[in-house]
Amino acid sequence: MSADDTRDRLLDAVATELTRVGPGALSLRRVARLAGVSHAAPGALFGDKAGMLTAFATRGFERLAAAISAPIDTPDLSDWPAAPRRIVAVGRGYVAFALAEPAAFALMFRPEALSFDDAGLLAARDAAYGALNAAIAGAVASGHIAGERAEAVGLGAWSVVHGLVALVASGNLDRRLAGDALARATALAEQLTRDFVAGALATAGPDARLYSGTHTAHHAPPE
Repeated sequence: MSADDTRDRLLDAVATELTRVGPGALSLRRVARLAGVSHAAPGALFGDKAGMLTAFATRGFERLAAAISAPIDTPDLSDWPAAPRRIVAVGRGYVAFALAEPAAFALMFRPEALSFDDAGLLAARDAAYGALNAAIAGAVASGHIAGERAEAVGLGAWSVVHGLVALVASGNLDRRLAGDALARATALAEQLTRDFVAGALATAGPDARLYSGTHTAHHAPPE
């Protein structure tokens, strides 16, 4: 078995253990046993538990970046320009990833459990944030967001979807999401992000205006 195969098997086992016991009680020996590799393998590849958890979180940010960078169809927004539609797609992809990989997502935002200054982790995190930043920059370039509002709009959009994930993970939306929770939560993410984007976008000119876009039957974004 190659080192890369061993590494992947260990990180897959980390996901299982995180779900079962959380990061505090996670054991290198138990992870190695679940992965079917030598007990010495985690130390050889990651150094210690913090190193292994950091590698797992790094992989999580890499997967998040891929999820929110991939083209995502948003048929309900077919009459919106591409730039603001992309921001909505990022929000939908963010929530879909968080719900599909809850153990990774929870750990990614636990700096006390990680080597938070690790170069690989920082690069992966920047790449994930970069996907949202690129979507915002596209809306600035197309005139749908005033440049001076870009940072606030980006932080607001992130807060909307991250807050939704936190509510879902804590069980506070169980009754609202009865049935196919993943599909319902992903659809809710698209709706919330769409409404946020509709309220935040404005033309960059002196007659900057907000518009209502809670449904495509309402006013569409400025062209």
